[in-house]
Amino acid sequence: MLIHVCLAGFLFSQKTSNISINSMEQITYGKTTWRGEKDCSLQGKIARTTSGIEMEFFILDDSIVEQTSEQEKGEFLELYLDIRPVRLQVHNFYEKGVFKINIYPFSKEKISFFPLTYPIEIHKIIVKTSIIKNKGYEVKIQIEEAEIMKNHYSLRKQIGFDVSINDVDKKVRKTQMTYSGNADSWQFPHLFKRIELED
Repeated sequence: MLIHVCLAGFLFSQKTSNISINSMEQITYGKTTWRGEKDCSLQGKIARTTSGIEMEFFILDDSIVEQTSEQEKGEFLELYLDIRPVRLQVHNFYEKGVFKINIYPFSKEKISFFPLTYPIEIHKIIVKTSIIKNKGYEVKIQIEEAEIMKNHYSLRKQIGFDVSINDVDKKVRKTQMTYSGNADSWQFPHLFKRIELED
């Protein structure tokens, strides 16, 4: 049986995977412009709960750019998930059960999905953002399993996961850093890291 603890308003399982993005090797775009952890880095957690998945990320960013136009949405995160049954995980391409969620913390449009070639959208994703003065920002995300199952599969003990942070300065993306994969994570799910959500 899983025991749950409350952390900053979220209900996390004791089986929690810690996420860190803070090294030169994790830069997938803009290596020459990255100035270290305070410029752009991430610490976070992902866990299974009784109702779905919860994630909490703290992004160090010394210059936060909010939405400047409908085209330029400011700082954003890319979440990659693969919840396919084991028999389908041999496929190294996007299909039902594999999807990317773009999170725009400072935009009117908080969320978008990729790809759009099959039913992928998940409704009722909760995104909470708070700015931490002179340090960066925090993003908390809740996704209900019941909503995931409408277009995908039920959650499994082990899933494929990745996350990218995109640092925007002066209205343009300056740096992208990725937890596990590389610049091709948007098309090859085998680049995702396999993480355990339950014992």
